[in-house]
Amino acid sequence: PVKTAWAKPHTQSFGYSQIQFCNILVLERYIFTKTANFSSATFTQDADFYRATFTQTANFSSATFTQDADFYRATFTQTADFSSATFTQGADFYRATFTQNANFNSATFTQYAFFFSATFTQYVNFSSAAFTQNANFNSATFTQGAFFLSAIFTQNADFYSATFDGPAKFVAARFGVRDATETCVPIFTEAAFARLVSFRAADFITHYPVLEGTEFRETVVVTAKSIHWPKAGQPLLDQAAEGAKQVPTKEVAKESCATLRHALGKQGMPEEEHFFFTREMHHAGQIGSWFQRLPYRLFGWVSGYGGSIERPALGLFWLFLTPLGVYLAALRETSLATFGKAMALSFASIFKFLGFQRTYFGIDAFQNVDIIVQMLTATQTVLSFILLFFLGLGLRTRFRLR
Repeated sequence: PVKTAWAKPHTQSFGYSQIQFCNILVLERYIFTKTANFSSATFTQDADFYRATFTQTANFSSATFTQDADFYRATFTQTADFSSATFTQGADFYRATFTQNANFNSATFTQYAFFFSATFTQYVNFSSAAFTQNANFNSATFTQGAFFLSAIFTQNADFYSATFDGPAKFVAARFGVRDATETCVPIFTEAAFARLVSFRAADFITHYPVLEGTEFRETVVVTAKSIHWPKAGQPLLDQAAEGAKQVPTKEVAKESCATLRHALGKQGMPEEEHFFFTREMHHAGQIGSWFQRLPYRLFGWVSGYGGSIERPALGLFWLFLTPLGVYLAALRETSLATFGKAMALSFASIFKFLGFQRTYFGIDAFQNVDIIVQMLTATQTVLSFILLFFLGLGLRTRFRLR
């Protein structure tokens, strides 16, 4: 192997651009005092930069690591450029420190990407990066902007207890792959976002993000369209956090939707808030016993979780039509006037609060009618109050009445 046995400053530019390293490269604790240029280099064996220090620019753009790449506790005091680099095996940046900008734009991580407790003091760019296996950013610190625009996470994306002091942008990122057997669980448990966090047009394909204890101090941006969120009825299990027990997807989804609903509600975004409210209610209707699930399901069926005008209006229409045959039979006449009287009775029973029954039929009108008619009119009155409430709720939601 090519190896440096002890820490030794390298006072000249370290230039190995486009070179192929066929043996293990070991540069443990090496100090690069000049530019380290490994642009387009190929490492066919392990590349060991354990505790290496780069005091000038470290250029690994378009480099290929066919075996393990070890940057454990490495220190980059100037720009670190790993743009378009390919990590075929594991990439270990455990507790690495990036004092200046770090660029991983379009990098490919075929196996695990380990950035546990890494520190990014300036901007870090993972835009268009591809993480095929687990991406671990547990306890990482992002002091300035963190950009994951159009990044692809095929399996778990773990940001447990990560700290974002600057803007965090996951715009058009994709968590999971459609029609694939793998699942991707985006974990932001106990993460802290001090500034804007944007998931605009991000795709959460198999699981909702885990947001237990997540702190949003400023604006949260999400795209409230079904195409960007998991389909209902996902039967899989989530690993909520490192070492934690597995939690059913429907419970994680309910909590995640509640967290997003609350954050968007504080921002005064009623449409997006209601989008996640409907999903929160949907998942609540999948939890617990049949008796516990029933109210949520009825709420969804009858009113679309408070967002539908059509459903309660259609319910009122059928509530008006259904009893007409019974009322005609009770009146024992078949004239047009009798049919009109039956319609009037049905309408008055639905809108009883308007007083039509008392005005047009009188107090004595129902004393001699069949008990079935009396029960039917009472049932209409009760059900109409429920449907009218949901109709008003739908109108309020639709027109944003506050």
